[in-house]
Amino acid sequence: MAEEERARSDSLSVEVEAVTPESRDVFIEWALTHGAEHDDSYTQGPDLVQFPTPGEIAALAVRDGRPVGVASLMVDGFVGSGLGRFRILHAASIDAYGPLVEWIVARVPPGVHDVFCFLPDKAAAGDALACLGFCPTRYAVILVRALEQIPNAEVPVDTKIRPATPTDAVAWASVVNAAFDGDPGRYTMTEQRAARLLGDERVLTSFLAWRGTEAVGLSTVWIDDEGERPSAEIATLAVVPHAQGQGLGRALLRRALAAAAGAGLHLASLSTSSVNEPALGLYTSEGFDVVEKRVCWTLVRGDGGKHRIKRHSINMRRES
Repeated sequence: MAEEERARSDSLSVEVEAVTPESRDVFIEWALTHGAEHDDSYTQGPDLVQFPTPGEIAALAVRDGRPVGVASLMVDGFVGSGLGRFRILHAASIDAYGPLVEWIVARVPPGVHDVFCFLPDKAAAGDALACLGFCPTRYAVILVRALEQIPNAEVPVDTKIRPATPTDAVAWASVVNAAFDGDPGRYTMTEQRAARLLGDERVLTSFLAWRGTEAVGLSTVWIDDEGERPSAEIATLAVVPHAQGQGLGRALLRRALAAAAGAGLHLASLSTSSVNEPALGLYTSEGFDVVEKRVCWTLVRGDGGKHRIKRHSINMRRES
């Protein structure tokens, strides 16, 4: 009987519908439950308070009246670089990925030429995305370190490191935009967005490095309470190009780690591109170890911003 029910369920087509104010809670519950299986960068509780962000395209996949997957594409902050980033793209039924992606892609703004998401390495959803025309374009690594034996921060001459608050939003945004200019998947930082980040409830502490009246570097530590016990996440570490290579990044990192250890946390994590050799060299020399790899899956939209989703049969294990 169970096999007959499963066969009947599989035979029902997947329908995709826009997330509405009435179905917003369904989307959020799914993102909270399954975000870590996908990419938890934008699916923790405080991230979802702002859902949907301006222009965000969000959908539910439904079969027989029940949700079987969700997807949402963020364009605010990304579209200036011609990009859209999936907040989440996750389905419990593997055949829901195609309809979800096709529905989202059909609604992206004309200026968006690439859409992308991050998935854990070897995730089953990666096979589904490959069948739909997505390709791996870059990789990120997650690193962790025990919060013990933190060396003193040796701050470069003529540089002062001070705590940052939401009133420093203009300086914060200028450092982020200068430090990450030209990076793939670049997210444009605005004064308003910087103020929200600095005032985020997860922030343990933030620092800005100054040379005179110029902000030249920053770091921020979040408290991550998603695991069994709270830990620290170095959410941002950035130094403007002309101040790099002088030990400022190391000083900002150590100051952040010391703040996390002083708050009683025992573990710190951060992420970076797998090909960012200077950053990887800094982090590993400061006691971090790589523990996880994530894949950036990208769909390049051609023909003036249009793309027809490839139609292949997908035969793989189902995600729970």
